[in-house]
Amino acid sequence: MKRNAGENFPLDSDKDILEINSPKNSIYGPWFVVHKDLTQRWAIVIMHWKKTPCLGIRWFNGNQGTPSVRGFATWLVIPDKLSSAVLSQLPIAPSDRKEIDDILLGEYAIPELQQKMLANKF
Repeated sequence: MKRNAGENFPLDSDKDILEINSPKNSIYGPWFVVHKDLTQRWAIVIMHWKKTPCLGIRWFNGNQGTPSVRGFATWLVIPDKLSSAVLSQLPIAPSDRKEIDDILLGEYAIPELQQKMLANKF
């Protein structure tokens, strides 16, 4: 779990972003950074929330960033019904968008996700 993931948090490294994995009892992953905005300091990731693939978002501003619980950086789950609308506003190549949609639909098992992550697919 990460503390103080705010304005001084290094957004240039996807690895650092993916180490934010709170709340641990509900999140598995996160697996990939789908998009990050270095100017406004926010990131969207693919993760599992209660065993279901989903998108998560957080802002890296102030001392702790948002959201945060008791000083620990956490992810805000983007509801399934909003995922498509959020993704449609991001500069994502159509082939990558298809893979993201497949992941969110549960088309990949965890080992396949890990292989893609190691191959730096996203």
